[in-house]
Parts: sequence; C-alpha cells; structure tokens
Amino acid sequence: MTSSREWTSISLKQSASIPLTAGQRYYIEALMKEGAGGDNLAVRWQLPNSTIEEPISGSRLQLYGLGPPRISRQPTNVTAVAGTALPLACNLLISYGANYQWQRDNTSIPAGTNASYTLSPALFSDNGAQFRCLITNSFGSTNTAAATLIISTNGVLREVYNGITGTALSDLTNNPVFPRNPSSVGVLIDFESPTDANDNYGQRLRAFLAAPATGNYVFWIASDDSSVLYLGTNQLPSSKREMPACRVIQARGNGPSIPLNSRLRLRWPPDSATTSKR
Repeated sequence: MTSSREWTSISLKQSASIPLTAGQRYYIEALMKEGAGGDNLAVRWQLPNSTIEEPISGSRLQLYGLGPPRISRQPTNVTAVAGTALPLACNLLISYGANYQWQRDNTSIPAGTNASYTLSPALFSDNGAQFRCLITNSFGSTNTAAATLIISTNGVLREVYNGITGTALSDLTNNPVFPRNPSSVGVLIDFESPTDANDNYGQRLRAFLAAPATGNYVFWIASDDSSVLYLGTNQLPSSKREMPACRVIQARGNGPSIPLNSRLRLRWPPDSATTSKR
C-alpha cells in the first residue's frame, strides 16, 4: 500500500529492465483490489533514453477491446403516457469512438446523435412508432433492435390556470381564461394533483372513469383550497352532475378547508340508479 505515484518506497514495485521492439504492440494489464480508505493505481515507465513518463502517456497506449460496436443492453418496448418524456438509451460494451444516429421508423432523427435520445412530449400520434439506434466506429457498425412505443390512454388530463387569486371555486369559473385558455396542460397517472405546487391558481382534472364491476361505489374528495366533484351519466361532458356530498369549501379568512359530507354512495352505472348520502 502506497500513496498516489509513490514509486520507490518498495523495491518490488520496480521491474527489471525489459527489452521492447519499436512499433510492436504489447499487451499490458494492471490488477488492483481495494479494501477501505484511500485507493489509487498508476503505472510509469522509463524509456531507453532514460526519460521517465509517469504515468505512461495515453499517446503510447491503444484501448484494449476495440472493434466493431458491441451492444451490452438493447432498448426495449416501452409504454408511456401522452404528454410525458420518453428516454431511450443505447448501451455499448465500449463507447470510445462511437457515433450514434437514432432513427424513427427507419428515418434518421436530426437531434438523435447521442447514446441517449428523449422524445418529449410523447403524443398519441406516436403510438406504434419504432425507434432504433445506428452505431458506427472506425472498426465497423451495427444497430440496436427496434423498440416500439405504446402510448397508454390511461391517466387524467390536468388543466392549470395560473394567476387567479381567491379561494372560491367561482374565482376560477368566473375568470375569462376558464375553461378555454389554461396556462398549461399535462397528464397525471392517478386522480391526484401535485401537492404544494403553487399559489393563486386553479385546476381542472378530467378523465373517463371505467367501473370494474356493477355495484355501489363511494367517492371521496379532499383538497386545499375549495373543490367540487362531478360525475356524468355517460361519457359526454355535458352529462356531468355535481355530487352534492363531494365538495370542499374554504372557510373565511385563513381558516381550514371544510369538507361538506364529502363522500357519496352511488350505484353503477349512474344513469340507472339513485344516489344515497352517507
């Protein structure tokens, strides 16, 4: 065990004089095992003219294992939600000297010239698109397997309206930007928006709800500040009805949000049943 580049403290660290022939390539390997504490590894040599290079200069070395590109991990088929970013990656055993070109449906992507490529945002129109990467170096070329993109239709559409003061729902619904001009539109995986995301804004979450079985369902709503929940009798937005027991109002001043019996029992499907409050 020695400090970094401490060459002479132990005699076993220096070899005998070894004759080498100019222009001939020689395989060289150093092996090291680290336990705990500091760690280092370096190799130096002395040339026939007594010049010492420490460590051996990279100009004297050629990378071991070079050859045509060899892929260590292929990109795989991926399912993504519309509106999210989709990262793709190509992993090589040795990436030194490699050039990359990503393709979509066998057409080169101008910005796809790195080991990774991100499609952002993924759109519904991207469903079924196939992505692969062509890799070349001075020894040859190869390409990855094609990865197919599947756009999931699951999720919740989130529309955010920034710059709206007040805590009442009417502050949102009476604002001229609502509902046609949201500040941003995104997709949520579940029916829950980010917590503590901003101040002075409103939002609308919308989706088609598919009941897994016919029967009675109970809904809850929780929010800060005010909120209300609607459910349609069919898939048309015009069929929505307010759930009178699923509403949260903001108390005057800085008081807490107050749930108004904020759960409701329904029989599914809603257009063939009555509701009963609990």
